[in-house]
Amino acid sequence: MDEIKVIRLTGLAGILGAILMFIGDMFLYGGFYSGSEYYEYSRRIMGEIPLLRLMIGGAIGPIASILYAIGFWQIYLAIKSAGKVLASISFSGFAVMSIIAGSYHSGFVNTGLILRARASIQQCDLESVKILLGQSIDYLHFLYNMMFVFGTIGTIIFMFTIIFRKTYYPKWIILFTPTLLLLTSSIAAYIPSPFGGIIYGGYINLIFLLFFCVSTFLLWHGEHQLE
Repeated sequence: MDEIKVIRLTGLAGILGAILMFIGDMFLYGGFYSGSEYYEYSRRIMGEIPLLRLMIGGAIGPIASILYAIGFWQIYLAIKSAGKVLASISFSGFAVMSIIAGSYHSGFVNTGLILRARASIQQCDLESVKILLGQSIDYLHFLYNMMFVFGTIGTIIFMFTIIFRKTYYPKWIILFTPTLLLLTSSIAAYIPSPFGGIIYGGYINLIFLLFFCVSTFLLWHGEHQLE
């Protein structure tokens, strides 16, 4: 298979991975509320939705993370002219980040199960459930920090190659760097209902969807030149 076909297929895999992960978000805690109500309403939704919906939402995570990892190979192909070692490090950082993201996403099922249990137990058991809920959230934070580390590594190398080396990307692609755009996530908190909760809840994957769409569009026809 020639390189341009691989670039196209990996880009489509990344797009599909972002869409699937976003759908998983909506299964877990999607609803028509404002961005500022996300933390309150998402927990309530996870504790009240049907068990099957909760499980489907979590199960989507690992599948989507594999597609994400495949999608990041497109970045490797686009920046490998800057040095295969640098491109490999960037790809590895992003790929490991996406694999951990699958576990992170699925971890919300445990949180949802604890929230469901909290609604039906006796008052004397609330303290135990509170401890379990705290530990579940701590685990999610641990996974998130791991994603941050690997994502930062991938991002730094990616941006370095774009700025200082010749790649198939134009310099302005930096403006669409997903992990850089995550710094703007707080803006989504100000989006009113009914779409605030949807955008804020799925903000990370919407950003990656935007990146893969732009990247795939730029590289699709194979007419790109080193810049």
